[in-house]
Amino acid sequence: MSTLNARRSNCSFSCNKGGHHGYTLIEMVAVISLSAVLTGTVIATIASLFRFDNHITQHVEERTELQRLSDSVRFDLHQATDLQWDNTEQVLNLKQPKQQNIRYQISEGRWVRIADQEGVSTKRSSYGLSESFRCSCEPATALQGTPVKVWFESNREDENNPDGQSRPELQCEIISTVGRDFDLLSE
Repeated sequence: MSTLNARRSNCSFSCNKGGHHGYTLIEMVAVISLSAVLTGTVIATIASLFRFDNHITQHVEERTELQRLSDSVRFDLHQATDLQWDNTEQVLNLKQPKQQNIRYQISEGRWVRIADQEGVSTKRSSYGLSESFRCSCEPATALQGTPVKVWFESNREDENNPDGQSRPELQCEIISTVGRDFDLLSE
């Protein structure tokens, strides 16, 4: 009898009828299914976080470039003697003293600042704002001493707007006087 007990203790997994040492097929399928659902949820959450991070990074970069453009336009407005705005072509011309002309326009899909001296391009600055940013100016023509309003805003609508209303994603407004060294109102 002791030999029989010794054999049973050596093969406890397959021979022990009193205890439960293995998993059934249904238990294994349930665990695998639960693991797959949890893994899918975690992967979807991580992918969503990456998309959100990219959106925020792009928004911050565009905001920085919009601020650079706004500062440049404001500075050039203060130095200008004449302003001409072409809404169709999206070109803002600012005549400066000493036969210099500053032009803001969309070129190669980006907003650029081009400085001309007597018709020859002397300096070109590019801003990281795509052509989805539109500019407007009131009035369309202005001489030195005239108050003007220039604003930039993106054409893309913010799909993550919590109040459900449609509004531009980014915008900047400059209210200044042509040829003056001060602002009446800024952003």
